[in-house]
Amino acid sequence: MEKLPASDDHNSGRLIVGPDGKLYYTIGDLGANQNRNYCNPVLSQTLPTQEEIDQQDWANYPGKILRLNTDGSIPEDNPELNGVRSHVYSYGHRNAQGIIFGTNGLLYSDEHGPNTDDEVNIIYSGKNYGWPFVVGVRDDQAYDYCNWSSLENCSGVGYDGNICPAGADVFEESGFTEENYQEPLASMFAVSDDYDFDDPRCSNPWFCRPNVAPSSIGIYESDAIPSWKNSLLGTSLKRGQIYRYQLDESG
Repeated sequence: MEKLPASDDHNSGRLIVGPDGKLYYTIGDLGANQNRNYCNPVLSQTLPTQEEIDQQDWANYPGKILRLNTDGSIPEDNPELNGVRSHVYSYGHRNAQGIIFGTNGLLYSDEHGPNTDDEVNIIYSGKNYGWPFVVGVRDDQAYDYCNWSSLENCSGVGYDGNICPAGADVFEESGFTEENYQEPLASMFAVSDDYDFDDPRCSNPWFCRPNVAPSSIGIYESDAIPSWKNSLLGTSLKRGQIYRYQLDESG
């Protein structure tokens, strides 16, 4: 399989072999709607058409977790989404940099939030994880989706991540009502609307924001440390820390 979409930001790029012998691969949103890519539309909710699949055009694969046969072909039991069976296993992702299977057969991931609400997810076939309309849970707190690409002259408007310019489409989380939406297993360090993401007392406001940029994820199932058994372990690109999430017996 060749010519998967890529970018200079949010490629994700985690690849594992599942217990079913299939390949699972994460593709991020390619940094769309922010920084140098702020005029690029987020494609995490855009599903491929049958014509695109027939032509091996993978342009609408960003913001997805793919499931592939080892020869790159589409597994026959992949979910059918909008009447099309493709490599897409789940969608609505921002930047899932860690995926791991537990011996319970569940697929776990961790994923970057924009300023808050980094996520830990259980990945289910055919589910929609909400990005860019939802981060964390649909609580309408500390996040609205400002679609910069909806501006008539986006490239002529200087990007500022702290504002939503007049004329851009804005969406609240509660307006996202897709039936196959899947809430995260955990929303990390979520804050309320009154949180100051750019506190002037902070020498580097980016480090004052509660997101931790989770990267690799592992699962600890040993008896060697009894209190840690059945825990997810997630690393942070931003904090230099490892986070542990205790799972219950059901995973």
